[in-house]
Amino acid sequence: MEKIKNTSWKTTLAGAVSALGIYFSEIQNPDPVWLNTIGSILTAAGGFLIGLWARDNNKSSEDVGASE
Repeated sequence: MEKIKNTSWKTTLAGAVSALGIYFSEIQNPDPVWLNTIGSILTAAGGFLIGLWARDNNKSSEDVGASE
């Protein structure tokens, strides 16, 4: 399997935070009960960070000032 190139650690991390938040949110009858709240917060934060760090496909690195 070929390694995916041009991956962004920022969006990968944000996706992992969102996934963890969804996992915590879906726990039935959690002990401790605040896990559902933490899950909701992580999901929202991860989604926000993905939107903040993601770049449009039609923009080049030069267009957005990203360095190699």
